[in-house]
Amino acid sequence: MTAPCDRPGCGGTVVATGFCDRCGRRPSPAAPPTRAERAERAERAERAVAPSSASGPRESDGGAWVSGDLLSLPVFELPDPSSLVLANAEVPEASRVCAECGHPVARTYEGQPPLLDGVCGQCGARYSYSLKLVAGDLLADRYEVVGPLQRGGLGWVYLAKARNLDDTYVVLKGLINSRDRRARELVANERTALTRLDHPNIVRIYDFVQHPDPVSGEPVDYLVMEHVGGPSLAQLKNDPAARARHGELRVEHVIAYGLEILAALEHLHAAGLLYCDMKPGNVIRSTNRLKVIDLGAVRGIDDQEGLVVGTRGYQVSDEERELHGLTIRSDLHTVGRTLETLFHVTEESWSPGTRRQAAGAGRNGSSETAAGEAEPGPVEEPDSGDACGVASFRRVLARATGPFEQRFTTAADMGEQLRGVLREILALRGMSLRPSPSRLFEDPLALLDNGLGSIPPLRRWTGARTLAQLAVELDDGRPSPAGAAAALPAPLVRADDPEAGYLAALVTTDARELLAALDASERESPEIHLRACRALIRLGEPDAAESRLAAAEQADQHAPDWRPAHFRGLLALAREDVPAARREFTAVRDALPGELVPKLALAFCAEHEGDATEARAAYEAAWPQDRRTATAAFGLARLALADGARDRAVEALDDVPPECRHAQESRVAAFRVRAGRLRGGEPPGVDDLADAVRRLDALALDGGEPDGAGRARLTASLREVALARAGREPVRLPAGAVLGANPDVRSLRALLENSIRRLAGQAGRADAHAALVDLANGVRPRTWW
Repeated sequence: MTAPCDRPGCGGTVVATGFCDRCGRRPSPAAPPTRAERAERAERAERAVAPSSASGPRESDGGAWVSGDLLSLPVFELPDPSSLVLANAEVPEASRVCAECGHPVARTYEGQPPLLDGVCGQCGARYSYSLKLVAGDLLADRYEVVGPLQRGGLGWVYLAKARNLDDTYVVLKGLINSRDRRARELVANERTALTRLDHPNIVRIYDFVQHPDPVSGEPVDYLVMEHVGGPSLAQLKNDPAARARHGELRVEHVIAYGLEILAALEHLHAAGLLYCDMKPGNVIRSTNRLKVIDLGAVRGIDDQEGLVVGTRGYQVSDEERELHGLTIRSDLHTVGRTLETLFHVTEESWSPGTRRQAAGAGRNGSSETAAGEAEPGPVEEPDSGDACGVASFRRVLARATGPFEQRFTTAADMGEQLRGVLREILALRGMSLRPSPSRLFEDPLALLDNGLGSIPPLRRWTGARTLAQLAVELDDGRPSPAGAAAALPAPLVRADDPEAGYLAALVTTDARELLAALDASERESPEIHLRACRALIRLGEPDAAESRLAAAEQADQHAPDWRPAHFRGLLALAREDVPAARREFTAVRDALPGELVPKLALAFCAEHEGDATEARAAYEAAWPQDRRTATAAFGLARLALADGARDRAVEALDDVPPECRHAQESRVAAFRVRAGRLRGGEPPGVDDLADAVRRLDALALDGGEPDGAGRARLTASLREVALARAGREPVRLPAGAVLGANPDVRSLRALLENSIRRLAGQAGRADAHAALVDLANGVRPRTWW
């Protein structure tokens, strides 16, 4: 509900927060919110941030700090607020300047103490740098001052007790120099902004009061805000003692902080406001969440004439401000720089074998601001197991602080990628994660495999004339580039496309049917062309697909760069140009560091080009993030097979959980690896054969039929390699139904003959049947009658 402000001459409106949107005051007589009002407001703010939000916080029942549903950070034990009061509070002499002309004032002279309240000797303007409040002062008959807490950029912050709220601690924020017109304007900005905002990651304003200046007697404005009580992120960044008390920073902590900062900024942006001055000193770590403070620099998104406030090393360049003004993208730049400075002190990045890389390439040298905020310098990058996840985080920072055109466009977009990176890092550290569907890509449910997880086709036997011709190396199942192009997921249809509804109604998964439906509709939009491009890639028609991609780019020249790049990558794969595909997918990966699909695409490209180290790192990063698809597990198995590491390949395939849609394929593949001839034609060992027998017995094949076609083929392949092993040297093979009671060359030949005759029964053509019968006759043991 809203109501007109009853302050004389105001004309503003009292909004839902209880404050006027113009003068920033409560209706007279002003009264602090009751407990019930505060509880209701807090509940309303909590409801505004859904627990499943990509960038918002959620508190657990136990009070632990939880970033989404991923990371629980330790709860801080905060000291008694009264112990934080400064014993000797004063503005450093170097910071005492006239607000009008900038001339030094209030300085020590010939050993005499400075005059903290006086007149500028150069321009005659009055200045005041003395404390305006002391312990025991009572403001508005309800706020009793305890003492000064800290000096902000513009004003003193005092601790007080709210008498009408059972002596609850609150913060009073006033001006250091109440005659500074610029400072008064910024405080008015903060007051106006805070009365419009109600978010759990933004410090709350409780009241607005006045109290006479002890020197001039003129009224001084004070904001009454909640007391947060924890260290600022600047303290955690700069003060080793603070980190020793509260715990060292880890990269996942920094990401969790970023998610909550972005949640606050997303709320600000939705209200039509820019924050403008994000830095570690403006964020406080409370007991179980972050609070963004100091909203003096806040301005309207469309306001390009107001006072520009920011901190060197965090702001965008002067050139960008002149060209684009202050924007949501400039706000996200300050978030990126804030996270970058925090990342410098994460001990997770300090380990033996690390390498230093300059994070400030192309920027000005390091600078220290008056507020103690240092511009980021070199960053340590680890060579540890989670290095791929840390590299993804660096990509987020690079995009957030990169050129205007490449930067994230919304806080939600940046939060989505940060959340994906957090999942990657936690998964690499062994955390079990629930699947989290992408908001940008189709689910990667198709298996990038070329038959390793399939039961061998009958032609494997019909094409052989002798037993020796069956002794072939195991195909590792790596798909062709064109096959990968057809299987890799495409971006989801953009919701703002004019034909998004029509495309959603097309439920066919057949590429030919989809293309026919699109061509018959005579509809055109960027997404129509992209869906047609995708269908043509799957149909093996890259030239026609390229034409549709060009039409899509022409129809929407403002589309995100990563979407055309992903389709260009698929087109390059379809044309067997893997290096070009790798370049395109790298661009997508740089733009979307938290997404799974670009990782899978790059892993395949690296594998195909023989870059096993890069491929393995990408597959290992992708697989634990989302185990609904076994593509990464199969990729790791192929890399192991290329190294001749049979056990490692089986281990990767066994990692596929039973609930995965490709669990059966992984079980078949693990059996085939155990029972297959690896590079060089070496048959499996006795232990491998014993494991293969066990695995064959455990496979659920042919709809549960004990003597089905699939089991018959796998049994035949196992008997082949057992016979080869027995023929090389005397060995004790595993006895049982598959290899017989006493496996030797003669008995295994008889069993294999029986298997091949059973395969002949599966032949659909006479020539295939005859070939299998001939092969069986050639395998049968010799007899003399």
